[in-house]
Amino acid sequence: MALHYILQARIELQVDWPLLSCPDVKLVIARSLINKLDTSQGIWEAIKNRHRKRKEDLLRRKYKT
Repeated sequence: MALHYILQARIELQVDWPLLSCPDVKLVIARSLINKLDTSQGIWEAIKNRHRKRKEDLLRRKYKT
C-alpha cells in the first residue's frame, strides 16, 4: 500500500516535481504525522529546498571531472 502511494504521488507530481523520490514522499508522510499543524506549503517548501540541493550536487558531480 505504501509503494502504491509513493508511485501514485510520483506520477501525479512528475511535471511540477520531476526529482520527487521515495525519501521525499517519506518526508511528506513523516512531517504530516509528526506535526499536524504544519501546512502542506511548508512540506513542499522543504522538498523544494531538498531538490535544489540535490540538483546542485548533481551538477557539481557532473562537472567535477
